[in-house]
Amino acid sequence: MAGANMCRLRDAIFHCSCGAENFFSIDRVQPHGGMTGNCWSCQAPLKLPARMRMGNSIVMLDPGSQLFAHHLDKDRPTNFNQPQAEVVTHPADATRLGLKNLTGESWSVTVDGTVHEVAPGRSVAVNSGTQIHFGKVNGEIRV
Repeated sequence: MAGANMCRLRDAIFHCSCGAENFFSIDRVQPHGGMTGNCWSCQAPLKLPARMRMGNSIVMLDPGSQLFAHHLDKDRPTNFNQPQAEVVTHPADATRLGLKNLTGESWSVTVDGTVHEVAPGRSVAVNSGTQIHFGKVNGEIRV
């Protein structure tokens, strides 16, 4: 149980514009109308990054965030050695993010009701409402 809690804590990390790591808590955000509060370091209001709901878990999608086998298959043991997906910036526009498929399998992605495949090595845009079927787990992106 402690290991699972530590994984959820790791998944909740997001960065302030000052670079400080902060933690997302749905229990803190919901009662305050989506407001995340201020950064512990610089006291600036925090901007909530994109995130993905996967079952009962929420994973923050900051640039560089990674998903691992235990995110994509709840029966897999926790192992941070081999990322299965990574949040990357668009090569021509650093304000646009994508989730890059680092697995050997295609993902099924639904965007605005249209289903398409994301092949290994390709990315899907991090846009609100995008649904990704990873095989054994589904995720939905919120921005």
